[in-house]
Amino acid sequence: MKKVFLTLILTIGAVLIFTSCTKKQKIKTDRFDDQTINMSYQALSSIKMLETKEEYTTVKRLSNRVANQEVVEKEVIDKYLGLMQELLNDNGGFKTETKVSDKPEYSNLVEITTRNFQNQTVVYSLYYNEISSEIKTEIDEDDLTEEIETEKRISGIAIVGEKEFILEGIVKEEKENDEVENKSIFKIIEDENNYVIVQEETETEQNEYTHEYKYTIVSNGKKVNEVELELEQENGELSVELKEVSNNTKTSYKFEVKEEKGYKYIKVEVKEGNNVTNIKVRLILNTETNTYTYEYKYI
Repeated sequence: MKKVFLTLILTIGAVLIFTSCTKKQKIKTDRFDDQTINMSYQALSSIKMLETKEEYTTVKRLSNRVANQEVVEKEVIDKYLGLMQELLNDNGGFKTETKVSDKPEYSNLVEITTRNFQNQTVVYSLYYNEISSEIKTEIDEDDLTEEIETEKRISGIAIVGEKEFILEGIVKEEKENDEVENKSIFKIIEDENNYVIVQEETETEQNEYTHEYKYTIVSNGKKVNEVELELEQENGELSVELKEVSNNTKTSYKFEVKEEKGYKYIKVEVKEGNNVTNIKVRLILNTETNTYTYEYKYI
């Protein structure tokens, strides 16, 4: 049985991930410090992983370019484009709104709104209860520092379109002086054989924030593939680097949104060993069928 781990690492200095900034003015607030936003992101990304889970078993090793310049990497890139569109569109923007729950069995409702490159709005609805909350206080006898630990349990459902998923989670926070460490684990369940577990650890010290996420993806009762994902923002522009590990070989894909002559495209930098390949992925609308396809081109 092959394990699948998807690790998402967000390292934020004084610059906030998903928030525009400039060299002259840096934002010192960690957006992911908000429990609702953090939970929303984990639910959104886990659902996108479930949508692509069937394709994890079909990944082929990359080969050299062929004579007719067909982009052989497109099979691998294809399965991540849905996730990348919602992460990169509007420079990584997604909105969360707390509403009054219209389901009496759940006390809380959060709606997540994002858009893909076709400008289609995608709405995720999280209905949940906070089952319990515990507070523990410990005093270090050596330096008399106080450590406070809180724990919350989340139970509910996540709805997107016609699909409904079970949402389970535990959120822990430890505070000691000016240091804060958050840990959470969420499970998004499609059914007993298909689900995603995402574990997060956050450390905060002064103006430095580090978020680490590890996703375990189960498809048809089996764990598949091994992937690392890193989000970076520089000068207000967001890029996503994704790494796959297979047969002791690591291949990375860096996704960035670019604009040329009035249209947007995704630039993908592929690294396998010492080989580096750059690919342009453009969304093309077929006006006769009103459907979109991806155009791949080496650059």
